[in-house]
Formats: sequence, structure tokens, C-alpha cells
Amino acid sequence: MLNKMRVVTRLATMAASLIVILILVGSVGLYSSFNASKTMSSLYHNQVLPLKQLSRMSTLYLNGLMNTTYQVDNSSLGWVEGGQLVSSARQEINALWQTYLKTALNEEELQLVRQLQPILELADDAAEELETILKSQDVQKLDGFITARLQKHIMPASEKLESLLDLLVATTESSYLASERAFYRSLWLRILLIVAGVLFSVVGTLISRSIMGQLGGELEYTEDVIKSVANGDFSVKIHLKAGDNESMLYAIQQMVKKLAQTINDVRSTADTLSSAAEEMSATAQSLSQAA
Repeated sequence: MLNKMRVVTRLATMAASLIVILILVGSVGLYSSFNASKTMSSLYHNQVLPLKQLSRMSTLYLNGLMNTTYQVDNSSLGWVEGGQLVSSARQEINALWQTYLKTALNEEELQLVRQLQPILELADDAAEELETILKSQDVQKLDGFITARLQKHIMPASEKLESLLDLLVATTESSYLASERAFYRSLWLRILLIVAGVLFSVVGTLISRSIMGQLGGELEYTEDVIKSVANGDFSVKIHLKAGDNESMLYAIQQMVKKLAQTINDVRSTADTLSSAAEEMSATAQSLSQAA
């Protein structure tokens, strides 16, 4: 089939095929890189950072509020230091929660957030009351707070945050698995494109061999032979590959042989005619002298 195609068509097909493969490989690479970057950015900002924020909030409820309360109550921590810790924890909790709410939340997260919001508001009210008690250094009120509000309002906030953390861990795992699947899809697509590139390279090699087969040799050598024949050098030796009886060089070789034979025949005929003319001239002179 290749031998029936024009040389220009074959070369253009080979070039176009390689260009298409290069474009596809480059496009897939760019798309994969962009998609991977986008996925990683989304994973970090919408799942990893929120995990850190919520985990920090849970720690602050347990250590910054509850443990601090118990430490002040058993006199292992001073009232002033305890008040400062509670105030700092309360401010950081509010800041972390507002930051978390600005991230992209899925439907399950939104449902938990709606359940968690009133619990956090009660916990914040309790933390504000605790901060006031610590400033006043009222032991009786602190004992009453521990009994009435600490376990009832602050502990549930920490427990509900754990539920949200579990959901985020599951979501992160799902996103990771989806990213992994996308990576392997991209990898297999690249492998297919590489295989296609190899196949097209093989086709290109076949096209080149087809062209060389039709020429019978290198293009430069074929050009030199044609120029020699065009300049009238019929003694040029044309080297053919073993078994070559179809190429252009073979046709030129046969043409040169026939032209050389024709020229030899013409020369032989001319020599014969010249001899005959000389004989006739000699005969004519003899007859003239005899007369």
C-alpha cells in the first residue's frame, strides 16, 4: 500500500502522525500536571488544613478549657494564668472555626456544622463564664461551674468535633483514592500514547524504507547518477542492491545500457557506411582511370 502512495503524501503522513503524537503527549502531560496541582491544592486547603484546625479546636476544648479548669480547681495552676489560658483558647477556637467555615464544605459537613453550631455557641458562652469566674477568683462559683456546665456544655463540643474530624478523614481518604485513580488513568493514557508513538515510528521507518526501495539507494547517490547520465556519461557504474529489479536506479541502469548499445550500434553502422563509401570512392576512381 505504501508503494502506491506519492512520496510527498508518505512524508507528510509520517510528519503529521509524529506531530499529532507529540501534541497529544504534551497535552496529556499538561492536563495531568494541572489536574494534579488543582487536586492537591483543593485537598490541602479544603481537607488537610480543616483537619488541622478542627483537631486544634478539639485540643483547645480539652486542654485549654477543661484541663485548665481542673488545674485551677486543684490549685496546680494559678487563677491569673488559668484565666489567660482560657481567654487565649477561646479566641483561638473562634478564629479557627470562622476560618473552617470559609472552606469548601460538602453536604455531609454542612449537616454536621448545622448540628455543631448551637453546641459551640453554648460552649463559648460557658467559656466566657469560666473566664469571668477565673478573673474573680471565686472558688465557689468555679466548683458550681464544674458541676453544672463544664461536662454539660464544653465536653459535647469536643465530642461533636471528633465526629466532624472522622468525616473529614473519610472525605480525605476518598479524595486521595480518587486522585490515585486519576493518576493511574493518566499513566495508562501516557503509556498508550507512547505505544502509539512507537507504532508510528515503525510506520515512519517503513515509509522511509519504501522510499529508499523505490529509489534503489540514497537520494544523493541517485541524484549523482542522473546528473552523470544527463551529461552524457554512459560509462557510469550503477551499484544496485542484491535482487533489485524494480527501483529507479535499476530502470536508469537498464536505460543506460540500452542507450549505450544503441550508440554502439549507430557507431558500428556509421563505420560500415564509411567503409562502404570509401570502397565506392576507390572503385569510382579506378573506373575513371581505366576510361
